[in-house]
Amino acid sequence: IQFEMRKLTFEGGPNEARRALRQFELMRATFESEFPHFKLDAAAPLLILAPKDESTAKDLLPQMWAHPGTKPGGLYVHAWEREYALVRLDVIESDPNAYHLIYHEYVHSLLHVNFRWLPPWLDEGLAEFYGYTAFDNERVYLGSLPDINTFRFLISKPPIPIQEFISSPLWSRDPERSQFAYIQAWALTHFLSFAPGMDNGQRFVQFLNELRNGTEQKKAFEETIGSFADVQGQYDKYIHQSRLPVRAFPIPLQLDTKSFQIREMSLGETEAELAAWHIRFYQWDKMRELTEAALANAPKLSLAHEDKGFLLFNEGHDAEALKEFTIATQLDDKNYIALFARTMTSPSSSSNAPQDREQTYDELNQVLTLRPDFAAAYIELA
Repeated sequence: IQFEMRKLTFEGGPNEARRALRQFELMRATFESEFPHFKLDAAAPLLILAPKDESTAKDLLPQMWAHPGTKPGGLYVHAWEREYALVRLDVIESDPNAYHLIYHEYVHSLLHVNFRWLPPWLDEGLAEFYGYTAFDNERVYLGSLPDINTFRFLISKPPIPIQEFISSPLWSRDPERSQFAYIQAWALTHFLSFAPGMDNGQRFVQFLNELRNGTEQKKAFEETIGSFADVQGQYDKYIHQSRLPVRAFPIPLQLDTKSFQIREMSLGETEAELAAWHIRFYQWDKMRELTEAALANAPKLSLAHEDKGFLLFNEGHDAEALKEFTIATQLDDKNYIALFARTMTSPSSSSNAPQDREQTYDELNQVLTLRPDFAAAYIELA
């Protein structure tokens, strides 16, 4: 399924796939209504992988199963040429907060489009806060609580002082401390969004804008939210209320799921997309296997030749990689990633001869004609 720049590969029927993609689009629309000046599309296209069970997820992320420990129910991968989100369907189906995991990871992607850097508590706090958003057919419910046991855990312990908390990592060798830090990140975000005296969340928005402008975090906090001593007292009182507020408002975007484009991918396409996924994790053996299969099943598929080009480049075979990137651009003249890779592996890109420099300059501008917000090409032009 494809909606604008966002695609979903889904192991299920068309109706289930449409419903799953609708959840992403509703969250995106909600985020847009809350932060109307944020950019909501990355320069890199987003592919959402929705494996049906642990076995399929293990095949996609073998490195995660190489060692004992908690296995991921979801993952977001940011890269210069493509972005990926992975969500295990068996995990979200067994979780009472079924889409929390999806929303959490998706909100991370929206935040990372708009901020060069976010403090860990805010990155995770916003993802958790919006991760529990609920929808029915007509309304959005923002600020919904995690399960009651999680909330009881929050109020059973003294909070980490806010002035210390906002500058600390959330992760700790102590699992309980890490768990508590994540819950406090959610709670502090909830407080800043809904608490009396926060101007219906407008102070929080001002704080975010200051961070986007590069203001040091503690200075931005005190200038927009208040002194740490005052805010600490308000926060402690807020989280010990018998009931925390939830804001309900009409769904900002009515989506006709029947309008979503849907088609069955060919075997070669699937193999080429998965080969590109494995590049992100340096799983070169798996990537080689899938690339060879994709080329066997779809020898005229541009992405398959692009994959082979990256495989050869990784092995140090630049001339052979250049040939594959060239084939990829010949098969699809809109493939700006292959064009960029062809340009940068060409001998002319490292030449000081005037005609070679002019050629490289022209080709990089061709890339930007195809994708005007492709940062990598601007870096090379600079």
